[in-house]
Amino acid sequence: MVRFGVAVVLALTASDAVAQFADARLRLDGFGPVRIGMTEAQARAAIDDLAIGTDREVDPGCYFLSSPRDRSVSFMVERGTVVRTDIDDPHHWTLSGVHIGSTEREAHDAYGSRLRVAPHKYDPTGHYLIFEALDRKSALVLETDGKRVTSMRAGVKPAVEYVERCG
Repeated sequence: MVRFGVAVVLALTASDAVAQFADARLRLDGFGPVRIGMTEAQARAAIDDLAIGTDREVDPGCYFLSSPRDRSVSFMVERGTVVRTDIDDPHHWTLSGVHIGSTEREAHDAYGSRLRVAPHKYDPTGHYLIFEALDRKSALVLETDGKRVTSMRAGVKPAVEYVERCG
């Protein structure tokens, strides 16, 4: 079971959520007003139009929420708790300025020696560039084709490490 510290959840109006979602950066602890460790209900209160994807029919214990305003951002929910954020669009950035389309060199420059490189499971030239939190309980994973970032996700382990989305 994943345990989280005490979280302070800010109540946002719908217009606040739209603004934060549009200008948000991917962080180890979430994206925009949605934080890792929130319940599904808290995430839906933070972004009022989050919808459950088709993953829920496959596994009710693990599924994704996304907003029709921006389907390139999705939130993995396991056992009712947000555990991961996935980004699939170059218009969203990490706090350190990396985005889809950034080069591997740019990612290394942004994250320095704490960025670990692992081989990609499906792309023989690709990599996973992994930046772990100091407590090693959460991470940022940048997937590459060997040259550029193709997708990115952040969240708690082991969910952030799942290659197949839900583990």
